[in-house]
Amino acid sequence: MGWNSIVDYDTLETGNKIAIIGDSYIEAFQMDVGKNISDVVRSKLPRNTIYSFGISGAPMSQYLQMSRYVKQVFHPNVIVFNIVHNDFLESLSAIKREPAFLTYSKHDSSFKEDTVIPSPPAKFTTRLFMKSAFIRYLLLNLNIENLFSSSQLTQKNLKRYDSNVDIDLALSRKEDIMHLFNLIFDKVDVENPHTRILFMVDGLRTEIYSNRPPEKSELAWMNELIRENCISHHFECIDMSNVFNDDFKKNRNHFEFKDDWHWNEYGHMIAGDTLSKLLLTTKNSY
Repeated sequence: MGWNSIVDYDTLETGNKIAIIGDSYIEAFQMDVGKNISDVVRSKLPRNTIYSFGISGAPMSQYLQMSRYVKQVFHPNVIVFNIVHNDFLESLSAIKREPAFLTYSKHDSSFKEDTVIPSPPAKFTTRLFMKSAFIRYLLLNLNIENLFSSSQLTQKNLKRYDSNVDIDLALSRKEDIMHLFNLIFDKVDVENPHTRILFMVDGLRTEIYSNRPPEKSELAWMNELIRENCISHHFECIDMSNVFNDDFKKNRNHFEFKDDWHWNEYGHMIAGDTLSKLLLTTKNSY
């Protein structure tokens, strides 16, 4: 049904259905087929139906929109939202507004959903090129546009970046982000009254590798924002900072590729194993 997955999706599937929603971490084009977080959970919970819904570049606001589609089409018993740190700023229309993605604009002291801009039709030459597996490999797997983008490298050298986030810009919008995420959590709660909701938030790996407590990161407030909202809305939460930190102290393995901040096979394995353990329990948090 258009999603990157080792299994075909069936809208008529019965039984316990778990939907994992996210961006490129869940889309997982960086991974070999059958080795991403959804595959790990599927192997741990063979009696459940595991469907993943990942779109590169999607922020938290778009996850809300995707959950509406998932609920309407697949009726899952469980929805898992995987949060990474660029999901916060990019939920604001003033920061990044792209076709096909839901974002929010501030009006006085409140936030409202902007009308989603339709994706423009692809040009004939683009459609022709994308029929080539080799070109798709170069663009989607190797991501050569970013690999050779000197302007992007220059921009990042001029600013303080961590976890693909402009730290100072995020701090300048902290109050807006906190208010918006409170609103989005409210919507998730109201729109899914009979669904088990879990949030996973990526670990603060820069601090972990530097042997500093993750809570010392200048982005730690983002993880705390997710945890606090999960508590107030009675959702479950996995903060991968704690999980990654404990594992790194023991095994010293990195969780991402050398030249790519996305999780590698080891990172997906640890994340999938952690999520599986929580799904096997009654409501709890890591």
